[in-house]
Amino acid sequence: MTVLDEFYRALGEEQQPTADLVRFGDVGFERRAFRKPGKEGKKLLFHNEAASLLAGKGLVPPSMREIFGKVIIPGLEGKLNKEQQVVFEDMFWSFGEWSGDLVLVREGVLYLAQGVATWNGNSYVNAQATAATRYDAADLPLQTWIHLPDVAKANSRLVSGLFDRPFSRLPSEIRDNGCVWLPAEGEVRPVGRNNYVGSLDADTDCGNRAARGVQKNFHKK
Repeated sequence: MTVLDEFYRALGEEQQPTADLVRFGDVGFERRAFRKPGKEGKKLLFHNEAASLLAGKGLVPPSMREIFGKVIIPGLEGKLNKEQQVVFEDMFWSFGEWSGDLVLVREGVLYLAQGVATWNGNSYVNAQATAATRYDAADLPLQTWIHLPDVAKANSRLVSGLFDRPFSRLPSEIRDNGCVWLPAEGEVRPVGRNNYVGSLDADTDCGNRAARGVQKNFHKK
C-alpha cells in the first residue's frame, strides 16, 4: 500500500460503489462534477477538500493524463460516444477541475506525482504523494504562463506527462492554445485545468477548483 492509498483510506469511509460513473477504457469518470448543494453550478474546493469528498465515495481525482488523454482530447476529436460526451461537456464547458497530480520544481528538476496537498489558508502544505517522475526543468520559467510549444522545446517528455501525447500528436486546439504554469522554486502545488470555460492548460496557480472523481480499473457491470 502506498502513502497515497493510506491517505485515502484515512479520509474515506468504507468504500461504496458509485452508481453514476461513465466508462472511458479502464477508468470510470463521474458523470458530473460535484455541485453546490441545491444548485446547478460546480462547487469550488481546495485540493484536500476535493480528495476527502471523493475518498468518501471510494473515488480519487484523475491524473492530468487521464483528463486529457481519455476525455478532452477524444472529445475535441469527436471520438466519444453519447454517454462519454456528457462527461466531456460538463468537464470542458465550465470551471476547471482538480487532478490528482502534484508538481514540485527544485534545482532545475520538476517532480510530478500523484498525491494530495492541504491548503493552510496561504499555500499548499503537507503533501503526500506516490513516487515521482522526474523531468528536466532547467529551461522552464516559473510562475508565468508557458505556451505549449515552448514547453515542448524545453522538455518534450513533460508535454506527454501532462497531456498524454507528444506535442506533434495533440489536437491543434491544444497545440495552439495550451499553456503550463509552474509554481515557485521549492513549492509543492496541485495541478488542474484553469478556472475558465474551455481551458486547455495545466495550471498550478490557483487555490480552488471543482472536483470529479474516477475509479481506476473500472469495469461496468
